[in-house]
Amino acid sequence: MRRHRLHGLSLVEILVLVLSLGFIAAIAVPNLVNAIHRGKQKETLRDMRTVATAVESYSIDHEAYPLLVGQAPVERLIPFLQPTYIKAVPLVDGWGGQLLYETANGQSYVIVSLAKDGVPSGPTTGTTTDFRHDIVFDTGSFTVVPEGTRG
Repeated sequence: MRRHRLHGLSLVEILVLVLSLGFIAAIAVPNLVNAIHRGKQKETLRDMRTVATAVESYSIDHEAYPLLVGQAPVERLIPFLQPTYIKAVPLVDGWGGQLLYETANGQSYVIVSLAKDGVPSGPTTGTTTDFRHDIVFDTGSFTVVPEGTRG
């Protein structure tokens, strides 16, 4: 009598395959998530520079930066900047949180992104590698910036 051999994978082969796929996923997924957040950071940096350029242009014509009371969403800059200095003011950062603007005296300003977590946090100057730390643009340059980017 002849025995028929099944053509397929043994249990051990399936386990090795599943473990291999799990190992590859454990390496790839964190790198993918990191790349997504890095893209959101770059989008935020670009939008903050865009708002800052419009604010600087406004200040040339008015000899002061737009005055708002306290820290406010950049949405409140629209009457000052649109359409003369910018076509459309970027209102949110890469994570969907509001960009914030503050000036105390019309001679300096700060634009802030609360970053991934949407909560004020992190260092007040320097670089950061944490996606939860705020990104701060202070009168012409980034004072808190993600590592590996240029202000």
